[in-house]
Amino acid sequence: APRGGGGGAVLGRGRKASKKKVEHFDLTQDHKPTLPEERKRIKASGGEVKKLEGDIPYRVFAKGRTFPGLAMSRAVGDLIANGIGVTEEPDVRVYKIDETKDRFFLVCTDGVWEFIKSKYAIDLVGKAGEENVKDATERLTKLAWDLWIENEIDVVDDITAILVYL
Repeated sequence: APRGGGGGAVLGRGRKASKKKVEHFDLTQDHKPTLPEERKRIKASGGEVKKLEGDIPYRVFAKGRTFPGLAMSRAVGDLIANGIGVTEEPDVRVYKIDETKDRFFLVCTDGVWEFIKSKYAIDLVGKAGEENVKDATERLTKLAWDLWIENEIDVVDDITAILVYL
């Protein structure tokens, strides 16, 4: 499961016949600039990590500047951020799927994960079942949209969800 910036994946585990008992297993880790190893790389490259007044996340800035203001420590294609320690290098992990208990995986952009915990997302889509994938992902992305409006009023990040049954 590669991870490089604004998105993440989680595995839904449980007995295949049951919609009720689904456990979550995070396949990826958020690359936030507040993580010690990420902050160290950013600082060593001339960047700084700070939280602006009234803002939710900590962001990466060029030292003493007000840009680029990226809320993640890994991203592809941001040339300014790449120059101050934000890397395009993905964090790659390999997981062996257990066909007896792994039911599905959910991949979402950071617009979903900003306000929704992976356990809640897995519970929500798992209860819908394999026959209702479209409805489940639409409910999840609508919830993400509503939470952005409730918390940010005039800002909504990218919201995409992909649900794959195994």
